[in-house]
Amino acid sequence: MEELIKEIDIIANTMVEPGLSGGNRIFIELAKRLAETGVVVNVFTSTEGKKICEKNGLKKANYFVWQIPKFFLKKVEKLTRFEIFLLYLIGLGRGLLNYRHFLKGKIGKRIIWTTSDYWPDSLIGITAKFINRGNFWIGSLFLFAPNPLVGFREKGKLTFPSLKNSLFYLTQQPILNITKRLADLIFVTSHPDKDKFIQAGKDPRKIIVVRGGVDTRWADRYLAGSQNEEKEYEACFVGRFHPQKGVLELIDIWNEVCKFDKKAKLVMIGDGELKEAVNKKIQEKGLEKNIILKGFLGDGEDKFAIFKKSRIVLHPAVYDSGGMAAAEAMAWGLPGVSFDLKALKSYYPYGMLKAKLGDNQDFAGLILKLLHDKRLYYNTSTKARELILQEWSWTKKVATVYKMIFGEE
Repeated sequence: MEELIKEIDIIANTMVEPGLSGGNRIFIELAKRLAETGVVVNVFTSTEGKKICEKNGLKKANYFVWQIPKFFLKKVEKLTRFEIFLLYLIGLGRGLLNYRHFLKGKIGKRIIWTTSDYWPDSLIGITAKFINRGNFWIGSLFLFAPNPLVGFREKGKLTFPSLKNSLFYLTQQPILNITKRLADLIFVTSHPDKDKFIQAGKDPRKIIVVRGGVDTRWADRYLAGSQNEEKEYEACFVGRFHPQKGVLELIDIWNEVCKFDKKAKLVMIGDGELKEAVNKKIQEKGLEKNIILKGFLGDGEDKFAIFKKSRIVLHPAVYDSGGMAAAEAMAWGLPGVSFDLKALKSYYPYGMLKAKLGDNQDFAGLILKLLHDKRLYYNTSTKARELILQEWSWTKKVATVYKMIFGEE
């Protein structure tokens, strides 16, 4: 790797709508820190993607952007699934042209990091690898598509496959197989996902569990002070409103909690395709006074104020490769509750109580235990904070990534 210059081309063409996925959070945070070490960071993305990157602190980067058509820009906040699919196709074409134009006149080998397994990102890495086998390609696979006959549920029952889940699975399979064969490094977010690649014959040294990270500076300052905020919410949730995140199950869970505590309040931070379904279910259950929806909140005082005023963080994912949103709240000393998913055993070995998979009553029972058992609350809260400080440092993660890419400390 000595001949490789310290420059990295980051492909992020699927950033076409507001919000920040876990995968994009990982690449932005690592890219920021790589740039601070002197690495030249080139980001290839859409105009919307550039806004998201800069808003989240990735300033020391060279941006090469393709323009989202004006029609989509007018309704970027409310894109339909079909419109997002069309934007992905546009991103694939314009992204390839964008990177091809960038390479004109350049010689030598490149380091290319594709930030997702979606075609607008991954096909550029694959193409670059075919053009020059000496190029160093880092592939990313942050969520294995579930079997469409089961859907977004770990150990779920057979069900009629949806078109969306079927497309996700079928489009990921060729990328998955090529990534296993050609990628020089593969980023995954959990040990179970790493094991899948190892079982398929990939060298374990070429698979990095990057997981996620948390910037604890604001929480550190707050916890070092008087902490005189009054607790307004019994629990909070942070994440996308997506089937895998268990947001609809969370409404049922909170309904169970409210049977024992009629005034219990849950605040939900996030947005996504299930927003209307979540609203509808809250109304059906009569929980309008018990569940507050805050929409998407970036890092900043609005989100931090909710962490300060909450007692517990909930992570009701029913299918996940990890999930780092809960870690943000755990940095503030909030103990967590989740279902007992495989990935979460290594993600959150302590600091988070685990309910039986699919058992909403068990989940609600653990919430009530934390709220009413002071000793359990204190111990779990202390462990949650300890876990984040010891295992979720971005500085440690970027050091590992830097060494794997450039072959030096």
